[in-house]
Amino acid sequence: MTIRIDAYVLLKRPWKPDFDAIASEFEWRYPQLGKARVRRGKGGDGQGTITVDGAAVEISHVGAPYPAEQMHPPIRTLGHDVEEVARLTMGQSAYVVVTASCEAAGMEWCRAYAALVTLVADVVAARTDALAVMWPDSWACLSPAAFEEAAGAVLRGQVPVNLWVAFAQSNPPALGGAEMTGIVTLGLRNFMGLELELAPMPSLAGEAIGCMREAVGRLTSGTWMPEDHGTLRLDCYPAPLAVRLCPEGFLRRGVPAAVLIAPEAAVDPQTLARKGSRPQGEGAGLIGRLFRRV
Repeated sequence: MTIRIDAYVLLKRPWKPDFDAIASEFEWRYPQLGKARVRRGKGGDGQGTITVDGAAVEISHVGAPYPAEQMHPPIRTLGHDVEEVARLTMGQSAYVVVTASCEAAGMEWCRAYAALVTLVADVVAARTDALAVMWPDSWACLSPAAFEEAAGAVLRGQVPVNLWVAFAQSNPPALGGAEMTGIVTLGLRNFMGLELELAPMPSLAGEAIGCMREAVGRLTSGTWMPEDHGTLRLDCYPAPLAVRLCPEGFLRRGVPAAVLIAPEAAVDPQTLARKGSRPQGEGAGLIGRLFRRV
């Protein structure tokens, strides 16, 4: 399985690519990472590759605005401000795609490639006087200054969770009900093949988001990997959370997920059915088995 990690640098004016200058500034900013070598792309002057310690990052210039309809996530993520994104990207005329591809070889390698894409995109944004930088897996759209802060976190050995991963609330009636809300992530599948989801709970204030951030941070730093029927103890939550792996999806059908289930969650950690309901398909007849009614 090939993992592809992208960043889009949105430009306010046309840019004539200078890959040698990008490589030179990369070495000046990050001398600890070694030599940055340049290879011209087959797509003409607008395409090139920078290789750092054997890891290749492709840079492609697109002489047209990035489509506005692709700047917003399919579900409303926490903190995503449509008006702010429109303000940041107003007047864009072109964009640069910074991308790395690698065979799925574990969290450590995926994290390393994501970090390298972040650093190269930061250099491209500085060299092009960019309007904004977008991380399409999480739909994070940041000013160049905010993106540079994320690059700084990478250099400090930290995972820029707010850049690589986004969080959204989900309230599926079949699993939660009116008073129950869960939290889902966007952007983790590049790292582990699964998203992370918090099963619906009675009320989700800031501490629930904090718990998910802590779990994502531990996951992307390699200090925890979810196991089916395992448990996870977080500093911000008093009780251990049950862990279930759902390759076919849980809160979002078709989206593979690792699900965290608190004792007060609306679903049973063993059956994954809503508490007080029969397991899916049990006594439900053909319609229930086909449409997963409980």
